[in-house]
Amino acid sequence: MMPVSEIALREGLRAFGSKKPTQVVIWEDLMDARTVLLTANTETVYATRHLALKTDCPTVVEAPPHMLGFLQDGLQRYLVDIGPLGPDEGRGGKFLVLPPGFEGSVPKGYSSSAHLLIRCHSRCGASRSTATPIRPSV
Repeated sequence: MMPVSEIALREGLRAFGSKKPTQVVIWEDLMDARTVLLTANTETVYATRHLALKTDCPTVVEAPPHMLGFLQDGLQRYLVDIGPLGPDEGRGGKFLVLPPGFEGSVPKGYSSSAHLLIRCHSRCGASRSTATPIRPSV
């Protein structure tokens, strides 16, 4: 069932207008009972993007400081954490996401590991009607 969920998420993001790697969907307001998103909570600002690595080629994801997030593949298999448990240790950083079969070298300063999800809790400034901590970085 995981591929079905990923396909539905990808198609939903595309229908919303997120068709290029630079078009990240940000929930500007905190979630409420009307939000149709599995396991979302009401204290978090979310941002997400489906990465199409076959067409987008290698993609750099620049994560802002103090985010919690992850990258996963199209079968929802974990790739890497973003934030305190990730290689950026919560300071923010650049993550190079490579397409399947990539044979080149990974440039210095990047973490290689693709679905992106980052979130900002109230501790980093999230509040109703604000995505300020996320917006400048995506």
